[in-house]
Amino acid sequence: MTAAMFLAFILFLILSFPVAIAMGLSSCVPALIDSSFSADFVYIIRTMVVGIDSTPILAIPLYYDGSGGDLRKALRCILLFLRK
Repeated sequence: MTAAMFLAFILFLILSFPVAIAMGLSSCVPALIDSSFSADFVYIIRTMVVGIDSTPILAIPLYYDGSGGDLRKALRCILLFLRK
């Protein structure tokens, strides 16, 4: 089952699907292959939406966007704390 999901993910990437869409579609592959798979499409989609609806996860891109998108600035800050 894992190999089928991985192959579907690679296929979607080769077909130039965005990474998020490729991950979402490849996670539905087990339900297509095996009808006795316990998670149906509604459960899979609901779990994805609940996983994305998290404030700490949303804070990461907003932090980089608020700092002007400069990753070097964030890395300098991390290195400053690591050197001490």
